[in-house]
Amino acid sequence: MCGVAHCSMSNTILAILILGVLSLLVVIGCNKNSSIPEAEITLVTPIQAKRTGAKNYLLSNALPQTYEVYEGILDGTDSDKKLKYVGTIGDGTVENPSRLSVEVADPEKRYFFTLRNDLDTIIVSERQLALKGSDNFRDLGGLPAADGKHIKWGLFYRSDKLSDLTGKDIALLSNLGLKTVVDLRSEEEISEAPDVLPQDVDYLHLPIYNEAEDTSNIKGQILDGTFGVEDADNLLVEVNRLFATSEAYRFQKFVDLFINGDELPLVYHCTSGKDRTGFATYLILHTLGVDSALIFDEYLMSNYYRYRRNKRNMRLANLGQYVKKVNPDVLKPLMLVDPKYLQAAVNAIREEYGNVDNFVSTQYGLTDSVKLELRERYLE
Repeated sequence: MCGVAHCSMSNTILAILILGVLSLLVVIGCNKNSSIPEAEITLVTPIQAKRTGAKNYLLSNALPQTYEVYEGILDGTDSDKKLKYVGTIGDGTVENPSRLSVEVADPEKRYFFTLRNDLDTIIVSERQLALKGSDNFRDLGGLPAADGKHIKWGLFYRSDKLSDLTGKDIALLSNLGLKTVVDLRSEEEISEAPDVLPQDVDYLHLPIYNEAEDTSNIKGQILDGTFGVEDADNLLVEVNRLFATSEAYRFQKFVDLFINGDELPLVYHCTSGKDRTGFATYLILHTLGVDSALIFDEYLMSNYYRYRRNKRNMRLANLGQYVKKVNPDVLKPLMLVDPKYLQAAVNAIREEYGNVDNFVSTQYGLTDSVKLELRERYLE
């Protein structure tokens, strides 16, 4: 049996613990957790290739035609002469696509597949590269463009930051034949997370400041709770308007690389691979004659590819609100892309130039004759 003093002390400690738990529950009850919307696949093509393992691909066909399938290696060279027959894929539907599994020889190389029959030839590869250190590294190849043609695979890669690439990631990228990496981030972003790159790849720094991704100037406001949800949403709209107005000139050197073509294949990226990279992608896709709706579908795929990272970051933000005055909902617009963000850039272009063709011609020298030349070079 305990002494009076000991029991009194124990009861006091228990009361303090109970009070602390109750206080925590009150705090939790007063705070609202935020969540990331479910990932949506916005870009759908009838024939797709997905890398399901280091040495495995799965092809799917939703077209009512049967194709012979040939395998080749995407290494930045003309690979048509290296094709190898791997099988036949039957006709399918959207609801019930036909599938073909293909085992490849080298886990450190990227493969493409040529599907042929008497009526058509279609080339496919995986759109997102399965890198451990990057969520948003993807190829613009295969997108339908001008004159019924498609963008060639393995020329234009868009990505998020490349600072976390693993040894296996580097090995895969080394086999893509990459010539150039274009880094659109600020000096401060680069100093915090410098790129890790394969050897013999030219690095070009073309800083395009974006407060929505380089949050150093607004970080204090976010942490002290003075930067609201509407502020964040408006920031993304304004940033995209700036891309098409006062900051448009900053994309000139990037467009020059696109026009020149000597530095391809290239990968261009910012921090998240969604805003600055998204507008740069818009310039490429519009010039090559990709339909506007499809450009927006491709733009929105960042939400799909970054879903797991965004969900993890939101969990951290939900926990962080119990330490700081951070409203997790404020961070959501900074993590995601929304059609109205890119549309704000398009609207600004139309207000000033009437249409996008006039803008790219006047601002970047992408005249009708230049566009025809580029389409001849980059489409198949």
